[in-house]
Amino acid sequence: MIKQSDIVAGLIALNNNKEIIGKTRLQKTFFLLDACGLNSGFEYDYHHFGPYSADLTDALESAIPEKISLAENRGSHSVPYNIFCASINAPETIGDLTKKDITPLLTVLDSYSSLELEIAATLVYFMQEGYGENAVNEVKKRKPLKASDERIERANSLLSDLNLKKINVNMQSTFCA
Repeated sequence: MIKQSDIVAGLIALNNNKEIIGKTRLQKTFFLLDACGLNSGFEYDYHHFGPYSADLTDALESAIPEKISLAENRGSHSVPYNIFCASINAPETIGDLTKKDITPLLTVLDSYSSLELEIAATLVYFMQEGYGENAVNEVKKRKPLKASDERIERANSLLSDLNLKKINVNMQSTFCA
């Protein structure tokens, strides 16, 4: 059985430039890829920034520094963020997906902001938790400053690009995992 630290390092190794910038992006990348069939084995709960896996955080920490290097930078307003870089070669498979399956999905995810990943992952999470038509309302309630109609539309574009179904802003849900 593959160790979860190998899953984390392997996915980072497959990503653009063998790195993922930010904890939020890392968490949401895994969650959305799991919705696409990755089957990483990580369990998710709702947290401030949407679906969060403590197992993923533990696996990440156990992969540092042997398989993943960590650098901290300062962004706007001096807010720190992490850069995770893989020091291993990209594997041919991770979970239930092959390198050929994962690489285009990672390219799609890289074309969206971390905030858009957060909104999309949160929509999917609430759908999986049985919120149905109320998923959009729940996201707007829990993320009033982030979940504008425009960002929900971008999140829906992301879901569509990942071949996941859209969640209608008018609360007409069409998503199924």
